[in-house]
Amino acid sequence: MMALAAGTELRISRYRLTLVAKAPLQLPWFQGSMLRGSFGCALRKLVCLTGEPSCDGCCLASSCRYPSLFEPPSGSPEWERWRDVPAPFIMESAFGPGGTVVAGQHWSFDMVLFGPAIDQLPLIVLAWQRAARDGLGKGRAPCELTAVEHLSAEGVATPVFRAGERNGQPHQGSVRIPALRASGPITMEIVTPARIKSDGRLRNAGDLTAAQLLRSLARKIEIYAGVYLGGVPDRPPIPDDVLMVSTLKRENWQRYSHRQAQKMSLDGLMGLVRFMNLPNEWLPWLWLGQYTHLGKNTSFGLGRYRVLGVETVN
Repeated sequence: MMALAAGTELRISRYRLTLVAKAPLQLPWFQGSMLRGSFGCALRKLVCLTGEPSCDGCCLASSCRYPSLFEPPSGSPEWERWRDVPAPFIMESAFGPGGTVVAGQHWSFDMVLFGPAIDQLPLIVLAWQRAARDGLGKGRAPCELTAVEHLSAEGVATPVFRAGERNGQPHQGSVRIPALRASGPITMEIVTPARIKSDGRLRNAGDLTAAQLLRSLARKIEIYAGVYLGGVPDRPPIPDDVLMVSTLKRENWQRYSHRQAQKMSLDGLMGLVRFMNLPNEWLPWLWLGQYTHLGKNTSFGLGRYRVLGVETVN
């Protein structure tokens, strides 16, 4: 077991990718599904040697970087304790009306990488360059990847790749949990729909408890840590007197699954959650969850939140 505490260093990196549209680009309400699909399609074109329509039964699957980066095999013996193994990345974009990006206009989104995926950053950049050239959005508008920047935990951007460069710049490919303390009411602002499951069903705003939310957060961190970061952290207990008040409400979102040839409903909860009587042991978990997100379908960018009322101690 590893401990999540001040000074713990983990191989997690957030990157900001900036593109310029070469033709009018219509962005969807929530870009996460479009971004994930475009990345996966381009990555497969780059690395697949067989041209088979599926990785199932492929003799090269164990050495191919496509499944390890995009469709991790959930049947791997070392991951057998996890029912659904997430890919080692999370797309991050705003939730709301997308609008039109006119030709010549720049736009950005973030991508969080975990563990060994950080070592594959040059390949990931190549995949995004190809995805941009192939076209994005409903009309397949051509774009160009102009910059990739590493974002520190404080939001400081460091250039990693620029258009025309063949080699990336060195950067810190990890995060270190800072010393934290409460500076006010400890609050979680959930900014993309969080699909929180407990006792086999998705929770609504009216029946979600603080304990259920914290267990969902902890499980997501444990999965990413156990699969990609070298070990499962020791989860702190949840006292019976931990409570929460919230302004959560359900937000509707649908995506079209080309694999299943149908629309899929991915509704979730958004809003503010204020905790009461939350032990300080949980502060590193809340801080780290800003990278792992919360609930189901996080690779699309669902379950993203910000922590308010907590500050770093110098």
